[in-house]
Amino acid sequence: MWFKNTRVELARFIRGTPGARDASIVALDDGDYRTMTTPGTPTICMGFVLLQKGPLTVEILATAIDTMKSTRNFDGDDQKIITEVVQSFSPRAHAEKLVRYLPRDAFANGLFLMTPARTFSYELSIPDSMVMLHANWMIGMKKKIDVLQRNNLLCSIEP
Repeated sequence: MWFKNTRVELARFIRGTPGARDASIVALDDGDYRTMTTPGTPTICMGFVLLQKGPLTVEILATAIDTMKSTRNFDGDDQKIITEVVQSFSPRAHAEKLVRYLPRDAFANGLFLMTPARTFSYELSIPDSMVMLHANWMIGMKKKIDVLQRNNLLCSIEP
């Protein structure tokens, strides 16, 4: 769901955030709800990412793809794999050059829709700072449309 001109807001973030211009990956933070190699490290949400053109980015992605292909019984959790690959690169590449996370209050993922009890909430209270909401925790098109309708966010564009 887009609430503002994302291109303008991304440019503002990159200009105003130290290291963002040089980061290999600029991504949504999918939270630290998983047990990761480094506890407390955010999970890279691959649903919305900016990738810097360059050899380090290519190497990170190639390693992640190779890992997914070679992992026995790969469960489809690309976010876990890419996060672990980035963590493995951190000691030899400056960590600040690898990933910059978009601010959650402006670029939110589906965790925004979770209540403190970790149940799904249909009621949205969109702060003025919100640029976009990646609805990755809303499973199914019907649920996504229902949330948009309940919150008067669904519109149709007539040709």
